[in-house]
Amino acid sequence: MKSQNHTSENDIARIHQSLAELGWSTATCEQALTLPLGPKELQTKVRALLRPPLSIPDDFLNKDRSIRVLYAIRAAESPKNILWSGFHGSPEILAQALHNQGVGYVQKVGNHFTFEPENEFEGFYYSNYRLGVITAISDPEFNCPIPDNPDYLRAWGLMAAISVVKLDRVTRYFDDDELSAELLEPRFDEHCQKAIELDLPLWGPWGYILSFQANRGRCDRAQLIARLLTALEVEPRTQDRRIITEILTKELKVTTEDLLAHQEVIAQLLGTADPMYVNAFAAQLIPAVEESNLFDVALGALYVKTLKGQKIVLDALAKRNPPSLDIAESFAPSLQTLADSADTQVAKRAADLMGKWGLAVASTSEKPETSMWRETPPLWEVPRFEPGEGTLESVIAALKDMPTSPGSGFVPRSVTYSDLSVEIFLHRYHELARKDGQVAKRAIQGAPSNIRGGIVKTRAERSGISWWQNKDGSPVVHRDEAVLLFAQEMPCILSAPSFEDLRITLDDFLDRLEQYDQLGRAVQGPDLVLALLRLDLSGADVDAAKQRLKNLNVPIKKNSLGSKTQQEPKGNAAVVASIYLSGPYVEPPLRLVEGMWFPKKLDTPRAISSLHDQLRKAAAIEREIDPAAVPNWGDAAWVNLCWSPTLPVNALGKMAAQAARLSRPFGPGLAANMLEIQRPTRRGELVGVREALWQSWERGLLRPGVADLCFLSTFKGVAATWEELARDGLLSVVWPLFDAILTYASECSSPTAGASEIAEAMARLAPHVVAAVDSGVADKSALEAPGARAWSGKTGSSKVVKAAKQVVEALGVVAGVQAQPQPVKKPKGRKVSNLTELWAPDESTTVVFHPETTMKVIAGETSSTAKELWTEFQLPNYPDQSFIIPVPMIYSIDVKESNWRVYERQETPLRYNHRRYKSMYWDGTSMVVTKGYDTTPIDSPRPAPQPVIVAALAGLSAGTGDRSYSTYALLRGLVKHKRIGTSSCRQAVQVLMASGGLWSPAKAMSIINGIPEFLPQLWPLVTDTIAFAAGEKTTPRWLNKVLDAALANSESLVYGTEAGHIKAEDWAGLVTIADQKKASAARTKAQELKTALNL
Repeated sequence: MKSQNHTSENDIARIHQSLAELGWSTATCEQALTLPLGPKELQTKVRALLRPPLSIPDDFLNKDRSIRVLYAIRAAESPKNILWSGFHGSPEILAQALHNQGVGYVQKVGNHFTFEPENEFEGFYYSNYRLGVITAISDPEFNCPIPDNPDYLRAWGLMAAISVVKLDRVTRYFDDDELSAELLEPRFDEHCQKAIELDLPLWGPWGYILSFQANRGRCDRAQLIARLLTALEVEPRTQDRRIITEILTKELKVTTEDLLAHQEVIAQLLGTADPMYVNAFAAQLIPAVEESNLFDVALGALYVKTLKGQKIVLDALAKRNPPSLDIAESFAPSLQTLADSADTQVAKRAADLMGKWGLAVASTSEKPETSMWRETPPLWEVPRFEPGEGTLESVIAALKDMPTSPGSGFVPRSVTYSDLSVEIFLHRYHELARKDGQVAKRAIQGAPSNIRGGIVKTRAERSGISWWQNKDGSPVVHRDEAVLLFAQEMPCILSAPSFEDLRITLDDFLDRLEQYDQLGRAVQGPDLVLALLRLDLSGADVDAAKQRLKNLNVPIKKNSLGSKTQQEPKGNAAVVASIYLSGPYVEPPLRLVEGMWFPKKLDTPRAISSLHDQLRKAAAIEREIDPAAVPNWGDAAWVNLCWSPTLPVNALGKMAAQAARLSRPFGPGLAANMLEIQRPTRRGELVGVREALWQSWERGLLRPGVADLCFLSTFKGVAATWEELARDGLLSVVWPLFDAILTYASECSSPTAGASEIAEAMARLAPHVVAAVDSGVADKSALEAPGARAWSGKTGSSKVVKAAKQVVEALGVVAGVQAQPQPVKKPKGRKVSNLTELWAPDESTTVVFHPETTMKVIAGETSSTAKELWTEFQLPNYPDQSFIIPVPMIYSIDVKESNWRVYERQETPLRYNHRRYKSMYWDGTSMVVTKGYDTTPIDSPRPAPQPVIVAALAGLSAGTGDRSYSTYALLRGLVKHKRIGTSSCRQAVQVLMASGGLWSPAKAMSIINGIPEFLPQLWPLVTDTIAFAAGEKTTPRWLNKVLDAALANSESLVYGTEAGHIKAEDWAGLVTIADQKKASAARTKAQELKTALNL
């Protein structure tokens, strides 16, 4: 392909003028179908100019880029050279232009068709070009062969899923972004047959499409069921297996006969004890199988961990006639385990089944074991870095072992984390490139784009400027690209680790720098920076090192991120290193912000401030420090090694494995998080983290009593996983953390989620702790358990109290142990200081509201499991339009400017278009809604519209994980810039409480507990929701949570009331509840708060 870069600006202008004379510069898309193209010579020049990469004026040929695409099609340009993304015209016009070129050309377009969504059900990436191609091929009269292109069929499948199958799971847009069923139906069967031939994945829309076909008799149902079951066996991703299971049970509605026909496969699935398979297939298959197959089908399912699954299997077995005695006895150990279950319903079902089958139910108690409490292993010696030889084969092997980008979930996507495998790959690549650059480049051909942020793939395909040139990003990734670009110029990699934990000794660093000096080479700036960050200065002779550095002169190539921007070497790396040794980076302390830990602001050392500032930005903005950049740090480097319910299963395995290579024992944060990530997420168990945990223990890194509960995201759901770890030998680690959580829970005014499960686990583990103490393996202090003893002294019959009494009974009396626990640092909330300043009157909040504006909160239409609340409103100056602010997808472009993103509502069905957002702002007299983002300069900050306040508070009830964090960030911005006050908060609460229970005040209390400094602006969240509850005939379930939050922040509320910011009449609802005659927990709490407020 000939480059257009040789065409001069004058020649381009002349070509443009020639086209203008033919009418192209002012043509519409319709006119472009018939305008003359000009002579062949002109067409050749235009085609060359329209090929990427473009270097033509924006208005060349026509300001509308769709016209460029139509010209290229009509000039028969190769589809691979057309910038299809520039087409925004009508799909029908594009289809007509393609038809005019004939079937052969359309076939080429179909084969070149690209579509790579991040999610199989995500249609966000549709453009009119794709709709136009699908329209052209779907025309039965044109009769174009269906392309053998999976991308085309994936895109067609999404359209068919929306329009024909009516699949709600697919992300939906306005109707003009969709193709009608009438268009797709004529060649529906042909597309389905092609999808079957290409064996497209069935966990996306095609699974539903083919099920739809099977249900209407146009696809072989038995073959489809067989394919789906095969996919269940081989597909590793939990979410995909869940979708396939749903298709089998809900779409195809598999019968008992279907399952019996595939019972060998189903037996293997049930044998995994996966609750998903047990819930889906056990109730149907187990009662129906032949007795000879019962053992293979049902035994593995009995090991399912969920109570629901255990009940399903036991009920299914109970429906059968008793099997022969030898088969029954093969089930005896598993049934006995369930008969001993702490859950009474499971235990009764198991005991009844054993009695029905003629099996004796043993009444056994667990024999205490001392092996659960192990001695803490000594700290290991980290091995030296041994990367191996750099050959074509070894580079390819190392490339395959590198970590991939996290992709989704809580872990930030903009960071590409590093580990030992990256260093091995780079060392081998550097060594090979020094011997043969062409062979080295061939070794990285075909590198996936999800490795190292795509830089390996980019460097394999081209050299030059990289998008990593911006200053945001990991210093490790900057170094990686410098090596990939300039390996042949580098005598050695200055930042290569000395040990597997990625530390560099000062002697190794000096030896490498001397090598550069002797060869007269300049060091790459990113390589120097990372080497300095990794230096282990503990016990090093810094003064002697400075003396060695005085004799060196190694220039620095500062801008090393692209050959086109390479600058002449400047400075002296030896001087920079010497200055750095006098003032290196120091690990910052952590701070808690809305329940998340962040390193405090970093100051870049003077020595490298001109070379690198990414690390400081990473710590200050998105807690995105790559631990591989600072292997000598502790908790501050590992804040992202944390659990989240939405984490992909492969998100943390490599990072956890690298943590297990550290040279120093874990700090309280890393220890707690290493334990918490052992619990499954919604997508399944995290791959590789269990191995990393045991390596951490065996290497003396994970130590008893170090993990701090303050770093845990939640206590709910950890008990089962940690009890399993304790039984496997980590009792010394788990036991003190369990008790610390009970200690914290005993001091809380409201129930702590997960506390009962933890207390019950402690009751089961207590005899083993006693045995460990008696044998001398554990210290006697393990029997103190102040948290359990605090709960045992409480009155009531809660699960926590009952289990705590069992713990204390097993542990016995320990001399000198306090009846009540000592105060501990609580993981959530904090005492508010300086109430006078906090509650200082400030009426300068800027919120605007049209009295004629109508607002309401509605349930959002979504294909995800996350709850969405949408704020719908009508503005008086737009009487015929309704607008939506979707929650939790709300955010402002700039809170200070108050330029807000809203969407126009489509009536039927309820939808909004992700792409077609509008900008809403106050122009001084009314609310204005414009297309896209308004960039008009403003003289002063704009007020916030009241619908945004409603949406922000609605987000407290709808968001989870990173969505909840976005809501917190929005509210923080509104408070900081004075865009929310008590009057606007009160008005918003009225709208939210009128939502018919969609909005939960209980969840909204998280902002009060998490950021008590917001109380002076948000106190109506407390007073007005209590007032609403007082007017209800039955007490709302959420009231206790609101009262708990009020009691937890009573000091601040009392001050605000006494100072007159909160009026006595604002507490009228509280008084009503406190004066109720019927006793209740809510009345007791209301009376306590009423007394504190002196009402």
